[in-house]
Amino acid sequence: MLHRTFCHAPGVGPSLEARLWAAGFHDWDAVLAVSPADLPVPPARRGLLRQTVEESRERLAAGTMEDVAWFAARLPAREAWRLWSSFRDQAAYVDIETTGLGIGEDHITTIACQDATGLRTFVHGQTLDDFRSALDHCRLLVTFNGKCFDAPCIERQLDMPLPMAHLDLRYPLKKAGLRGGLKVIEKTLGLDRGELDGVDGFAAVLLWQGYRATGDARWLETLLSYNAADVLSLERLSARTHNLLVEGTPFDLLEQLPEPMPPANPIPAHQDIVREVLRRMGK
Repeated sequence: MLHRTFCHAPGVGPSLEARLWAAGFHDWDAVLAVSPADLPVPPARRGLLRQTVEESRERLAAGTMEDVAWFAARLPAREAWRLWSSFRDQAAYVDIETTGLGIGEDHITTIACQDATGLRTFVHGQTLDDFRSALDHCRLLVTFNGKCFDAPCIERQLDMPLPMAHLDLRYPLKKAGLRGGLKVIEKTLGLDRGELDGVDGFAAVLLWQGYRATGDARWLETLLSYNAADVLSLERLSARTHNLLVEGTPFDLLEQLPEPMPPANPIPAHQDIVREVLRRMGK
C-alpha cells in the first residue's frame, strides 16, 4: 500500500490523495509517467509531489532504518498502517509491564518482543539490559498505545533511543472503528487469551509483587505469559488493521492480505497463581 501513498507529500491531504487515485494515479510510477502539468493537483504542489515520489521510490528500495523512519515522519499517525505491508519482515512487536507506581517511582518489570526470530522476554534485574540489542535489526516498531507509554518508558528508563519508525496500532484501529483497550479489541476480533482471560495490567503489577515477595518462579512465569500475550496478537491486529483500512481505498481487492493467527503462547500461565491474583482483584 505504501507505493500507492501520496498523503506524505507536502500539501497532499486525504482529499487530494483521493483525487489522484480517482484520476487513475494509483501508484508512484503513474505520477512519474506523466508531465507534472498533467497531475490533478494545484500547480504550486506539482513539483513537490513529483520530488517526494522520486525520493519515496529510492527510499523504499533502500529500506534502511532511516528510510523507513523518513516515511513515518511524514505520514499522519492514522495512516502509519501503510508502512506495515512493506516492512512487516523487519517489524518488532513490543510491550512492557511496569510496577505501576506512577511517574518517578515506576519502573519496567518485563518486556516482551516478538519478531521474525521468535519471542523473547526480558526481566528487570536479570536480563532487561539485553533488550538494548533486541531491536538492532528492527525497521518498524509495532505497539498498542506504545507512543504514549511503552516507548517513552523504554527511552527514559533504559536510556535507549528508538529512532526506528513506530506504528502504534491504537490510532489506525480507532480510524477503522475499533476502540478500547487491546484485550477489548482482541475479543471483538474473536481472539481468546484462554487461561489468561481476566488478567489485565493491574494483575501484572500484582504478579510482579508476588514474585518479589516470594521468589516463586511461577509468579514470574505467569507475568511473562501475560506480557507475551500482549505482543503475540499484534501481527494479526496489524494485518486486520491493514485490511480494514484498505477497504476504504480503490485497492481493496488488490491489497488485501492474509491475517495470520497468533502463535501459541510458549510461556505457561500457572492457574493457581492466576486464581490468586484474580481473587486479590475481587474477581
